[in-house]
Amino acid sequence: MVTGFSRSNGYDLETSVDQIIGESLDCDVFINNAWHDPGQVELLRAWTRAHKDLPHLIINIGTIGADPFLEYSNKFIEDYINQKKLLNLLSWEVNVNSYNCKSVMILPGIVDTDYFIGNIPLEMKDNYNKLKERDSVIQPIDVTNTVRFVLDTFSHNSFVSHISIINNI
Repeated sequence: MVTGFSRSNGYDLETSVDQIIGESLDCDVFINNAWHDPGQVELLRAWTRAHKDLPHLIINIGTIGADPFLEYSNKFIEDYINQKKLLNLLSWEVNVNSYNCKSVMILPGIVDTDYFIGNIPLEMKDNYNKLKERDSVIQPIDVTNTVRFVLDTFSHNSFVSHISIINNI
């Protein structure tokens, strides 16, 4: 069964987390890609509580920028990164506890999306433009292909818990 939950079909992370969890109990795989401070983290927490005894998989889309040693001066980016750092930690926690459900993190670098372009901080614009000139910005299809890889290779007995997609600098 494939079910999509997005703002475009009436789901909002500010108000719909319980509804999303209730409607996703039959889903063997859940892809947690919608960032809304702190919606993505809350969705992982709620999903884990509801699915911990089920042999289900959640794939979370984080960012390689959530490296604990990086610091950011832009408030928007700092809030975004802090939520992604928490998502990383919670994903590890799902896997180290003896839950039946599992969590995988995909950590892309800069992905060429309208959302990123619309919110890019001034201090990152030069780097983004240089990557764009070299055709080194990750495309959404690269993230999709990584999700496919996870689905094709996943086993509850052994699996990759974190995968990074690096911009070719």
